[in-house]
Amino acid sequence: ILGVAKIKEKYDYKVVLCNADHPKIKNQIQLDMARTVSSDDENKEINKSKVTNILYAVSEVNGDIQYCQGMNYIGQFLYEAFGEEEAFYLFVGIFYNTEYSLIVGKDLQRLNILFYVFKRLISLFEPELSSYLNSCGVDVNFFLPPWFITLFTGSHHYLKPNDDNTKIILRIMDCFITFGWKAMMAMGCAVLHSYENTLISM
Repeated sequence: ILGVAKIKEKYDYKVVLCNADHPKIKNQIQLDMARTVSSDDENKEINKSKVTNILYAVSEVNGDIQYCQGMNYIGQFLYEAFGEEEAFYLFVGIFYNTEYSLIVGKDLQRLNILFYVFKRLISLFEPELSSYLNSCGVDVNFFLPPWFITLFTGSHHYLKPNDDNTKIILRIMDCFITFGWKAMMAMGCAVLHSYENTLISM
């Protein structure tokens, strides 16, 4: 695992941000950020600007991937938890230390493999729920992309901010860095298991 200290040796956030020159990507980030920052946030414009900077700097060091819709939620979460510069280094760390880049690559092709594996998992371990979702025409690609592309931070965005929610998301990120997509699969299955009776009654 490439630690934050090593990433800081490799990149200087302010230098990276100054060198970034991708107006099209920055425009896309700004459009996504308009949907990300809460409208009742007193410092909405300042926060939006800072998270935009984080994502823009991350896109500068990501090579071919640069930016993918959904990364805005990760950037927002890390900014709220750690502040601007530290959020940049931690986000770069996710790219260096996990296979996150594989699902936000060209055409999101890797997601199709994850969809297939997840379908198999719920059919094996939650057969009643799997059968019910199939009968309703609800496919896993209806809810998995926002879970996986945002590393569950998209869910955090819609919850009332508190320390418990933040700790849960940080725990998920720790597990993802340590165990990879197996951890995210397990988390997804746990969510469905927790709400199985509710979902089947709907």
